[in-house]
Amino acid sequence: MGYETKDNTGSLFTNEGANSENRRPTKTGTCKVNGKLMRLSVWENQKSKDGNTTYDSLKFEEFKPKEERSQAVPSGVEDDIPF
Repeated sequence: MGYETKDNTGSLFTNEGANSENRRPTKTGTCKVNGKLMRLSVWENQKSKDGNTTYDSLKFEEFKPKEERSQAVPSGVEDDIPF
C-alpha cells in the first residue's frame, strides 16, 4: 500500500524549473484539507509593493491526476479548427 495523505497535512517539493524569469512556483505539492485532496503551489520570497517586506504566496487548487490535467481543453478553444 502506498503513502496516503492524512487529513489537514501535506507535502511540498522544490520545483527545480522555477526561476525569477518564468514565474513558476518555487515549491509544489499536495495536501488534504477537510478530506479533499488539493494541489499546493508556493512562490517564496515575494516582495511587498513598498519593498520592505517579503512573504510567501500560496495557491490551492482541486487535485486532478496528471492525465486529467493534460486532457483539459482551455476555455475559448473551439472544436472546429479550420486547418
